[in-house]
Amino acid sequence: MLHFFHKLSIKHKLEAIILAVSAAVLLLSSSILITNEVFLLKRNLSSDLLTLADIMGINASVGLIFDNQQAAEDNLVSLKAKPNIIMAHVFDIEGNIFASYYRKGVTPATVPNTQLSDFYTDIDPEVLSNIDGALSNLEEVLKGAETEEEELSNSEIEEESDTEIDENPDETDFVDEKGSEKQGAYFFGENHLQVFKPIILDGEELGSVYIVSDMKELNRRLYQYGSVLIVVILLSLILVLLLASKLQRIITTPIYNLLKLTTTVSKEKDYSLRAKKLANDEVGHLIDGFNGMLTTIEDRIEELVHTRNELVQSEKMASLGRLVAGFAHELNTPIGVAVGSASVLQKNSKFINQLLEQEEVDEDELVSTLEAIDQAAELTQSNLRRAAGLVSSFKRTAVDQSSEDVRQFEVKSIIEDVINTLNNKFKRTAIEIQLDCPKDFAIYSIPGSLEQILSNLMMNSLIHGFEEGKNDGSIRIAVHLEEKRLHIDYSDTGKGIAPDVLEKIFEPFFTTNRTQGGSGLGMYICYNIVTSQLNGTMTCESSLDKGVLFKIEFPVESKGNHKESKGNHKGLPLQDT
Repeated sequence: MLHFFHKLSIKHKLEAIILAVSAAVLLLSSSILITNEVFLLKRNLSSDLLTLADIMGINASVGLIFDNQQAAEDNLVSLKAKPNIIMAHVFDIEGNIFASYYRKGVTPATVPNTQLSDFYTDIDPEVLSNIDGALSNLEEVLKGAETEEEELSNSEIEEESDTEIDENPDETDFVDEKGSEKQGAYFFGENHLQVFKPIILDGEELGSVYIVSDMKELNRRLYQYGSVLIVVILLSLILVLLLASKLQRIITTPIYNLLKLTTTVSKEKDYSLRAKKLANDEVGHLIDGFNGMLTTIEDRIEELVHTRNELVQSEKMASLGRLVAGFAHELNTPIGVAVGSASVLQKNSKFINQLLEQEEVDEDELVSTLEAIDQAAELTQSNLRRAAGLVSSFKRTAVDQSSEDVRQFEVKSIIEDVINTLNNKFKRTAIEIQLDCPKDFAIYSIPGSLEQILSNLMMNSLIHGFEEGKNDGSIRIAVHLEEKRLHIDYSDTGKGIAPDVLEKIFEPFFTTNRTQGGSGLGMYICYNIVTSQLNGTMTCESSLDKGVLFKIEFPVESKGNHKESKGNHKGLPLQDT
């Protein structure tokens, strides 16, 4: 029962408690009222029957005085007007039955063995003995009841049989009215009431009257009274239930509002919401505490968001700084060669001027110098073109990584730019970089986001997977388009990732290389860009000594299918820039 009660909502618990308390109070009150009503009914019934016995005794006194038994019996016949009277006897002064009355159809199975001598000590013992003997032998007399009882229905027989007299009533229940033996006595059996009343005329005792009545009237009144009480209890409980269902809202409404708010805050992550306080009670204090907690959480989240944005921006700048450093290192070689070639050109140019100032010029020497000038010019031009390409690649990469503009671009070209930018990091290692991407494969998206993701992944492979290039292996980048979603599978053959680390790889500030300056934001930024900015998914599969595989996919529009739109769509282009 308690287990079921614990599953109920607080609304139903309050209703059940109020209903249970009200039912207990009503049942207790009803029990007291019924007990009092039974007492009053029994007292009135016994008083009425004693009064009737007194009247019957007065009427029978004439027959007793003149020894007219027929007159006494005619007097008892008037009891037919009292359907509750089962039987009646008039005893003479010696205790012998003088006259009798039996209700029609009554056939008691037994006759009460009431010893009146235990209660009437002032009556001649021989007389009482005769009365007790007469009462104990009434069974033979009652067997001659009229045969008309056979015509009664089964239900009537059952009702009448309920009035059978107890064989051995508890003698201690025989009560003297007003404490006087001369006033008579009565006894309540299970289904009947017995009354014994002395017949006294002018102070002389002439005999006694014995009457037995059923309890139908008492039972009828109790049934009516009980029925009314049951109706009152049911109506009261219905009223209590209706009131409880209304009044419980005073307590449950703010609780339900608070529960609804917690669900909304949990789903929408909106900590600016506040619960409305309806009363200054315990629930109101709870709401104040909850609102205070939301305020604290909101302030902390604002601080964390601000700190995160600063760290992300710092990481972006650090990533851009690494690009600048790599670009500077790559640019140094072609610029140095071009400077050296320009120096050779200048030297040979001066030498030709000297030859032309002489009267005689050696043709072979002139031709050789011109050839050297031509070679130096070609070398200078090729290295300058290489430098220009590096500058152009860096410019695109730097601009793209600092911009979130959606534009059309070729995927392979963007990936190659990233590889070229990071070439100085990989060229002194035995790491092979493989690119599997269709040529002239153009899409609309954010190129800077893609470049930053690949840049972070490649640096992670170099630093963590291949331990700063100490180990050899390969990096493979496979790209394909499927159902308007760009799929990028990035894998390496490095040392892999332990299971406990793999679970936290996308968490902010988690790094296994903090002692060497790792911030723990690289993979978090990649995951955040893919899921939030590009509206895609990013997963990682790995095990120790078996490399790593990152699967990235996000929605795009391929070349020729892009339509300009004024709305904003995460991961999808807005306009052709």
